[in-house]
Amino acid sequence: MSSRFEPDPIAVGRDIDGWCTRCKMDLAHTIVAMVDVKVVQARCNTCHSVHKYHVPKSGPVPPGQGAAKTSSERVAQKSLSEGTPRQKGPARATKEKVLTQTPKQQFDRWATEVDTASDEAHTARTYSMHQAYWEGELVRHDKFGLGKVLALPSATRVVILFRDGEKTLVCVPQPGDVLEK
Repeated sequence: MSSRFEPDPIAVGRDIDGWCTRCKMDLAHTIVAMVDVKVVQARCNTCHSVHKYHVPKSGPVPPGQGAAKTSSERVAQKSLSEGTPRQKGPARATKEKVLTQTPKQQFDRWATEVDTASDEAHTARTYSMHQAYWEGELVRHDKFGLGKVLALPSATRVVILFRDGEKTLVCVPQPGDVLEK
């Protein structure tokens, strides 16, 4: 058994520190949505507003989120990307991104999984983080459009296949909710 403390992995439904855009403070948030390993949306545990996740302005930055850049770091990065004469090396710094599927492959998978012409697609429930879902259900999201529930990895997470690819979203059903098919 290791005596070293290892933090919990970052996942939808877990708590994380972040900058609240409403409270204007670093506060505890609950992760609402992630893309790959990056937190993209969070809910403030103080004011309950749901907003784009912002790394804390003070303290350690969660792994995979990248540090918040100061204005001088942004200026330095801009001059690096523009290829100023002072720069040595390549004209533009590149960041390698690994895609598991191309956008066309993601669309093709979505098109085969989701029958947009069916009656079920027209009556799909609108996604809400306060509802329960079941595998195979069609869901309509305000931003991502029509999707199909692929998996329920935990009681507070749902994996939905949208046109843009798979998204892991939070779902926290209210006590007493009964899921009917």
